Amino acid sequence: MSGRLQTHPYRDSTKTKSMRYDQDNFVPGSVVPRNSFLFSLLLSSSLFISACTEDKGGSTSDTGSTTDSGDDDGGDDGGTDSSPCPEEVPEEYRYLWDCSANTCDSGEVFAVHTGTGSSSEAGLLDTTEQWFLFWDRDTYCIEEFNVGGPTSAYDPASFNCSGCEEIYEVEWEMTTDNACGLSWGSVFVDDSDIDSPFSGFLMFDTHNAFGDRNEDNKMLVVSAPVANGYYYPNADYARGTANPSSKVDGPPTDYQWVSNGSCWGISRSTADTNPGISPPEAIAIPEDQ
Repeated sequence: MSGRLQTHPYRDSTKTKSMRYDQDNFVPGSVVPRNSFLFSLLLSSSLFISACTEDKGGSTSDTGSTTDSGDDDGGDDGGTDSSPCPEEVPEEYRYLWDCSANTCDSGEVFAVHTGTGSSSEAGLLDTTEQWFLFWDRDTYCIEEFNVGGPTSAYDPASFNCSGCEEIYEVEWEMTTDNACGLSWGSVFVDDSDIDSPFSGFLMFDTHNAFGDRNEDNKMLVVSAPVANGYYYPNADYARGTANPSSKVDGPPTDYQWVSNGSCWGISRSTADTNPGISPPEAIAIPEDQ
């Protein structure tokens, strides 16, 4: 089954596995030939491959995507020819995510989420998160949340993120009809009785210790959902980029992030709505602000 349109376990959980990939370590590169012979060999190989592709009537695009092929012949190939992930997955992640849950134990689900959006000059954050849960490539659901709110007066250090330069007081508001059928309160604040919207804070670490922006505008995203006077920190909620959309070193900024994928101990064949992850640590909200 599939939902229309994303939750994230905590990395210190004993019921989750390590990351499936590391966005920071995935750096596309190129091979520089060391002599003219090697360069000629590589060039000849490229021309040969290109010629073969044209002879077969294939077409190319800027992205090299083949997800749109086969629409005219009525074939049902799931939207892709060879991708291990369905077409709903953003193209840049289709060959990175474990959409078949091969690295998870039998019956477990591979969970990962993404976020895109921006902040305004006035300091208002407006983003959309998608949470993807995969039992296998053909059995999955996608949940969507609108995540936004104003800049907070709290110091990020109050939520154990002294290195963060930005902090927003946000709500995670579900915009889909709980396609995954989970008790999302158990994910965000360890309380299955609490439903969307979930309140809390998002913090962005966008600069290095010298006050300069991180290389390639990379950032760490830290979350702190809040309930009943406690916050539930996730020090590695996601990683991504923060690209200023003006000459100002700060908002307005465009953001994009993705979490590390993890395995959750839930089965699609049972009625249990608990995501099967160890609860996050609850810490009392500081009263000094």
